[in-house]
Amino acid sequence: MPPLLYAIIGLILGGNLGVPAAIFGAAAGYALGVRLNNRSDRISKLEENLTRLRREVDNLTESLDRLRGVNPQATAAFPASEADQIPLQPKSTPAVAQPEPKPIETASPQTEPPFVLPPRRSVEVIEIVPPTLSFQPILAFKDWLLGGNTLVRAGSVVLFFGLAFLVKFAAEHTQVPIEFRYLGICALALGLLSLGWRLREKRTGYAMALQGLAVAILYLAIFAAYRLHGLIPGGLTFVLLVAVCALSAMLAILQNAPAMAVIGISGGFLAPVLASTGSGSHIALFSYYALLNAGILAIAWFKAWRPLNVLGFLFTFGIGSFWGWHEYRDELFASCEAFLVLFFFLYLAISLLYARKRKELLSEFAAMTVAGERVDYVDATLVFGTPLAAFGLQYLMVQDMAYGAAFSALGMGAIYLPLAAYLYRQGKEEARLLVESFLALGMVFGSLAIPLGLDARWTSAAWAAEGAGIFWVGLHQKRPVACWFGLLLQLGAGLTLGSSLTLHRSASFDEYWLASLFISVGGFVSGHFLHKAVKPTLPAMLANALLAWCLIWWWYGGSEEIQQHVPFYTLSASILFTTASAVLLLAARRYLDWPAAGIASAMILPLLFIFAAEAVISLDHPAERYGWAAWPLALAILWQVLRKQEGGWLAAKLEAGHMLALWLLASLTTWQSWWAFKELGQPGSSWPILGWALSPMVFLLALSRPELKRFWPFSSHSRAYSVGAIPIALGLLGWVFLANAISNGNMSPLPYVPLVNPLDLASAGALIVLLAWQRGMAPDADLAPQQLKLLTAVSLGSAGFVWLNGVLLRSLHHWADVPFDFGIMMQSTLVQAALSLFWALLAMGFMLLATRRGWRPLWLTGGALMALVVAKLFLVDLSRVGTVERIVSFLGVGILLLMLGYFSPVPPRKEE
Repeated sequence: MPPLLYAIIGLILGGNLGVPAAIFGAAAGYALGVRLNNRSDRISKLEENLTRLRREVDNLTESLDRLRGVNPQATAAFPASEADQIPLQPKSTPAVAQPEPKPIETASPQTEPPFVLPPRRSVEVIEIVPPTLSFQPILAFKDWLLGGNTLVRAGSVVLFFGLAFLVKFAAEHTQVPIEFRYLGICALALGLLSLGWRLREKRTGYAMALQGLAVAILYLAIFAAYRLHGLIPGGLTFVLLVAVCALSAMLAILQNAPAMAVIGISGGFLAPVLASTGSGSHIALFSYYALLNAGILAIAWFKAWRPLNVLGFLFTFGIGSFWGWHEYRDELFASCEAFLVLFFFLYLAISLLYARKRKELLSEFAAMTVAGERVDYVDATLVFGTPLAAFGLQYLMVQDMAYGAAFSALGMGAIYLPLAAYLYRQGKEEARLLVESFLALGMVFGSLAIPLGLDARWTSAAWAAEGAGIFWVGLHQKRPVACWFGLLLQLGAGLTLGSSLTLHRSASFDEYWLASLFISVGGFVSGHFLHKAVKPTLPAMLANALLAWCLIWWWYGGSEEIQQHVPFYTLSASILFTTASAVLLLAARRYLDWPAAGIASAMILPLLFIFAAEAVISLDHPAERYGWAAWPLALAILWQVLRKQEGGWLAAKLEAGHMLALWLLASLTTWQSWWAFKELGQPGSSWPILGWALSPMVFLLALSRPELKRFWPFSSHSRAYSVGAIPIALGLLGWVFLANAISNGNMSPLPYVPLVNPLDLASAGALIVLLAWQRGMAPDADLAPQQLKLLTAVSLGSAGFVWLNGVLLRSLHHWADVPFDFGIMMQSTLVQAALSLFWALLAMGFMLLATRRGWRPLWLTGGALMALVVAKLFLVDLSRVGTVERIVSFLGVGILLLMLGYFSPVPPRKEE
């Protein structure tokens, strides 16, 4: 069918909507004509080439048989080369060896002249190039104008439209009886048909055009006589249309003329459009179109003429959509629904018949390829266009019905999935593409039925489960498209649920937890399948992304459920949920051999820090609201998670992980011990201060023990715990300074006794623990031994000096009733005299000990302190201290200086 005819059809159809639509329709029709014409020409050439090749094979076979039977000696004279050996069977079936014919003995010795083989006729090899979407109007118009009989093509089109307009004009303006007018038109059509049949062998192209024109005129006359003027009853009209349709199909099949079939069918479809007055019955129109489509179905049984199939599809659904847009009403649903279902099944059957005929053609000529690839037998336009067009019209008709669209989509899926299963059970490899196409359509419509019939919760759950299943099937069969479709469904499930939660914030999450669980499990299963796949068709890193997708929805769903059901114990429940999640991930790592799951379990560490910060804000102590059960279990699992990371991807970061875990444990226990000591004493006492020191002392004392290094994790990460203990040690050292500076030693109900009260004992214990820890960490320290000793001496000496001064000041507060206030104490003459004597005694002790041990730095420290005491006596005590206190302080310091001058007059020698 020439592209110009498609352009005229598009022009007429678009003209009803206005000039722009007419122009667009003409352009679209012309482009479609170019595309279909090229494809039709290629198929026709292929079939002609195949017929010619078979004829060549038959001729050569007869020649060889004659040669072997009449003159066997000639066989040796004419050896067959490889090029002359033409297979007598298709490549798909192995050739059967034929027995050599016995030589026939002749009666006369006279031999016949040698038989000469006829020259080999060249067989045209046609390279079939897949159609492209490029639009080349100039070249296409040139091919159409110069190919075939241009005059008869143009004349047929013009004559057909002229007759159509003549029918309308005669009906409105002439007085000739209408019956005679139609008889004249039919007589003209029969005359053209007879002439075309007579010329079918001499002028094939001309004859096909005349026959197609005649069939189109008959369609037009019968339909117009029935619909416009009521000259023939409906039953007779039906019979006549069936007869014309059968005649058109028979002529096309007998003459192997797809163009003739296209012309006849085009005329049949256009007849009611051109003869329409706008007042006819849609039942008559669609019944008539059903007959035309039945004719196309009959032709498809014998011929694989794709342009004819596509043209019928476009006419049927195009004109049907146009009618529905302007004329459809709800009361017409029953009749329109019946025709829509009929048209759908007709073109579903046509697509199957086309595939069958194409497979037969390929099996007969299996070596033929298209541009290096096997010829496709699936008509994508019909296979995918039919359900999409039918469902689009169906949706418009049932969109106001409850669950109408959902059941329609479900019905489409119920048609395609069993059909795909049936074709798959046939076990034919050539049906694979058709099976995949129907399977994809069935899954798409089945998936579409879910959101059309259910709310966001069940849609998300169903899509997640379906997506995981499709992903597994695609992965198992190594089909990337199916895998991506499954992932797309899972993504759609998450987006659907997320958007629903955003729109319904006030709704209870109880309505959504199942969907969240399905999304999470679907992502986990898909990720695991991808991880275990052998030579997967998707990136391996996608498995980790799917695991992350799973965990996001897992923790989100679990957190929402906890807030809904245990709002008072949210923190402890969240800690337990996170711990259980880590255990499940460790189990997946071990039993499913999925290292990524073990790595994901390490997320428990940052989550526990978040929970600890939340506890500081909302709780009085970490053991509150079942924290006593949640935290120990979580911390135990945390160290188990760290142990499972040994030798894995996080091995390089385990040092930091162990340090963070140590700090978390130390912080929680310190906070808990502070709260416990706070509950022991009376309000305003110094008991809570002791709580801050107990836990760090225990940690540092334990870490200082060398026996621990024989056990994990200290055996593998001793440096991490040595370095991690430094902040704990600094905290304990700072506590010594702070506690002795701000605490008055009130340990009610216990009385205050210097050096043996809980605060002084804790301070002394802290200094001892720090000293023990320093000695225990020496092998792991980066400092030189002398530097470490100096650092220890300075830090612990300063802390000890502060602690001893605190003991003195607290004693004066409790025994001499001096208020424990820094400003008041500095103004007290008793405090100043006591400090002078106490510092002098400390300086004397340092210097005597240094002289005995040979510790020069300690002697210098004592000397500096004694110099400070002397300066204090003359600068402070001389003017501010009372007479008695002044006498006592001066006499005491003087006596101590005389004793030092005797026992330790000079510092020890400096070590070489």
